[in-house]
Amino acid sequence: MHQRRFLSFNWQSLRELARIFLISIFLASVILISITVLRERHVEFEPCQSHNFIFNLNLIAPPQLGVRHWEIGDYARYRHRRKRSVHYDKLDREIGYHIIGALEISGDQGYWLKQTGFYYFRTIPRDIYRWVKLHDLRTTRGGMDYEYLQNYIPFRVEFCEQSDVPFAKLLKLGEERIETEAGTFECIHYRAELTELNREVLEIWVSPAISPLGIVRAQSENDILELISFGQNKEITIPKLIQPVIEGISTLDYGCNSCHGYETCHESIFPPR
Repeated sequence: MHQRRFLSFNWQSLRELARIFLISIFLASVILISITVLRERHVEFEPCQSHNFIFNLNLIAPPQLGVRHWEIGDYARYRHRRKRSVHYDKLDREIGYHIIGALEISGDQGYWLKQTGFYYFRTIPRDIYRWVKLHDLRTTRGGMDYEYLQNYIPFRVEFCEQSDVPFAKLLKLGEERIETEAGTFECIHYRAELTELNREVLEIWVSPAISPLGIVRAQSENDILELISFGQNKEITIPKLIQPVIEGISTLDYGCNSCHGYETCHESIFPPR
């Protein structure tokens, strides 16, 4: 009798273990499928391709707006306002575009565009240095984009892939006189039609005299960008650690991108080797 009870007990235990094992496999499969789907959605709906106002401006090439050439020192500063915040970003901020240098890479002429005020870390502005061409401001994975935070080592960043995203199609709405903090401008008013995946609608007021972008005002449902100053400023100070990159000496593939630990923090080398 005791032996039968023991065998019965073992049989029930095995059945229970098998049931737990099957449930575990099922839950693991659900989790893996969910992760895969989320990754696919993340790739399909990259912020820079859909709902990021600043990245959408990259889809408008300056020559489309009449800007035919850049000179080192060209700059424009804007006030960027948002009706609602995204990811704890500021609702009101000043941002700037500044052509600070030129560099030829593999026979291809490009310019260094410094973008300021786009991002902050503990109230410290994170400047972005980008190698771009006059006819193409789109970001690409593996592009020459660098982030510099004062007192930190700069590092190469990859925002998103825009090289396959078509440029915006411009529909002329008319001519208007626009008043901003930077003055009064005779502008052409356009509606920027983006790709089908991009549901954000942009309206822009442009003047070819405003380099480097050619934009006086731009707005969407949530954002408005308005010029506050522009002109020429050749008094350019390039931080010591980013200077070799601007000069084409280094690609600076690695840098400090962590506030904690040692594995991802690297000692700066100057000049780089």
